[in-house]
Amino acid sequence: MKQDLFTIILLHYNQQKYIYEALDSILMQKYQQIELIITDDASKLNADKIKKYVKKHNQGNIVNLDFVLNEENIGTVRTTNKALKMAQGEYILIFAADDALYNNMVISNFVSNFKKYPNDYIISAQTYMLDINLKKLLYKYVKPEYALKVNELNAKEQNNVLSNNCLYAAGSTAYRKEIFEKMNYLALDYTLVEDWSFWLRATRNGYTIRYVDFNGLKHRDGGISKSENTAKKTSKAVCKYYKDLGLILILEVIPYIKFWDIKKSITIFKNYNNIMYFLALYAPEMITPELKPKFLYLQHPVFWVYKMLIRLKALLKKIIRFIKMYFNYIIWFILNFIILLLPDNNLVLKLLIIFINYYLAIFIVKILIFVYRKLRSK
Repeated sequence: MKQDLFTIILLHYNQQKYIYEALDSILMQKYQQIELIITDDASKLNADKIKKYVKKHNQGNIVNLDFVLNEENIGTVRTTNKALKMAQGEYILIFAADDALYNNMVISNFVSNFKKYPNDYIISAQTYMLDINLKKLLYKYVKPEYALKVNELNAKEQNNVLSNNCLYAAGSTAYRKEIFEKMNYLALDYTLVEDWSFWLRATRNGYTIRYVDFNGLKHRDGGISKSENTAKKTSKAVCKYYKDLGLILILEVIPYIKFWDIKKSITIFKNYNNIMYFLALYAPEMITPELKPKFLYLQHPVFWVYKMLIRLKALLKKIIRFIKMYFNYIIWFILNFIILLLPDNNLVLKLLIIFINYYLAIFIVKILIFVYRKLRSK
């Protein structure tokens, strides 16, 4: 019986150093009907060299090899859409060229689960978060117990879960091709984040996501979401990534928050506030009008209240900072004020006491700090 065609889209951008590990993990797959589409978003991938490598090491499972080679950088979302429209497979898996499939049964496992659950359009597996050498396990991306419970929820409830966080790992999530056609492919509002936005749209439109507990991907530490951020080191790509996250909250999450869901509103607004703070710090030019829509704080009263609380908190921090800075002098003034009230006309003695009080104040402050830290540690 002939197997269904399975399309793997390998997203490449300046990952020449690692792409052969990704290719090896595809070439070793037991599944015998794989279409491989390799994309390159204007980072000068040597396609001829890749073709020769695949031809040399192909064991017969790669039945079609194609490329999407952009002359100009257009971002992950638009590049992926190009590949999706080229794909001929019944099922599709998308992952980055610096990662690798976990073992030789990954594609077979996806196909068997799509057969097992014929009504499911999206199936996700586990991703191992590894070090730069893909050797040492740092942590597992998905919490299986929680993800399996989410399987029991309907699409609307899953959308509510995904609004708070990106539960699944993109590189170990496979799709039936037809869902992209039904959903009109990936939304062009975003540049780099193709997964979370699509899952939110899909669940909002009635499609559920099923987690199956098998190992799908080895993810290499680093990348945009893990980049170190300083004024000198933060790249434009990282800033675009954060802008996408902000836009997803604005377009896919905030408009659908229920009026009475106060706890969720606060969590989401915290996330939005953190993103805006990051962009203001590293890329203020990216804070475009769509990231700060009019009446945003009026869409949900909690947003406005929380904004006021943030400002109040900032004011209190300034007051506390002022008190800490001048605490010694405040204690000194209190001690001296008491001494000056004493009926003693000896000026020299009073000056001596004032001088001693200065060091007494420092000592009292140190004692108070010590007691505070001890209480806090408990």
